[in-house]
Amino acid sequence: SDLMWKIQSFGNTKMKLKSLSLALLSITAISTANAGHLGGIIGIGIDSGGDRVGSAFFEDGVKENIDANAGFSIMGGVSIPLLNGLELQSTIGYQIDSAEADNGDMTWSSFPWETTLMARLGNLNIGGGTVYHFSPEFSTSGFLADLGDFEFDDTLGYQAQIGWSPSAYPRANIGLRYSAVEFERADLKINGDSTGLFFKYQF
Repeated sequence: SDLMWKIQSFGNTKMKLKSLSLALLSITAISTANAGHLGGIIGIGIDSGGDRVGSAFFEDGVKENIDANAGFSIMGGVSIPLLNGLELQSTIGYQIDSAEADNGDMTWSSFPWETTLMARLGNLNIGGGTVYHFSPEFSTSGFLADLGDFEFDDTLGYQAQIGWSPSAYPRANIGLRYSAVEFERADLKINGDSTGLFFKYQF
């Protein structure tokens, strides 16, 4: 296995992160209830992740790697208008990266919930906030089963985004995203910092 683990003690960090996540959920719920109107968001993304969690060599000489917090994602959610060109975006998505063969496969997956405070500056969109990963896991089957299966704790991270909305399609947003997150299992952790591209459409 290419899993790289580093032991650390976090004290009350988990409790603080859970409290912050609940606070963000409450803010989103209150803003949704009080907003004059809501908009919908759908989107896709592709990310390059952090620590390597698995590698496999195939008969044709190709090497496939799986990294934490990497892969293709789809998302959907709501956009809540605020003041002075600001809006609150909240989306839930599904992220997956896999390497497959006839006799086995390995997969990284999670359900990321993003809460983003976005500022619209003409065609430019700049924002940031949190990302909470539900059920992150690395799973294997077949001849790759020796790498093992690893289920990680739900975890809170942070993300920043910058995008561009073409004048002809102001509801479209194409951009870059960076997220900083660490995935934990018992007293072990792996780095999941990632960078990627996204496309969102608001309606």
